Amino acid sequence: MKTIYSQSGIVTEDGRKCYLIPYEEIQWIKAEGNYCMLFTQASRLLVRQSLDYFQTHLKSSFFRYHRSCIVNLIYVELYDKKNRRLYLKTETVLPVARSLHKTLLGKIYDFNKQFDN
Repeated sequence: MKTIYSQSGIVTEDGRKCYLIPYEEIQWIKAEGNYCMLFTQASRLLVRQSLDYFQTHLKSSFFRYHRSCIVNLIYVELYDKKNRRLYLKTETVLPVARSLHKTLLGKIYDFNKQFDN
């Protein structure tokens, strides 16, 4: 499987099909060994690429909130600080690493600040 990063999204192929996944459609990414599972509203796609690789190539709306997961901050609806849980607009609930709690709060604040007038 080959993965290419463009300005509009990720292009990946599995030998038979080629997929274009726009960045704004990726809700979150989970490491699966040497692969990553990309979660979108419509589907899940397994890509042969490391989470570190995604972390360096994705846009600033993405944040690594756990050693095995990256979230697209566009989809964050609520962060429960007490229980360290991210609630996405899609009703997905994701646990946040204790060590990244404060960094996540700052990232969410900075991300939302860019939309304030």
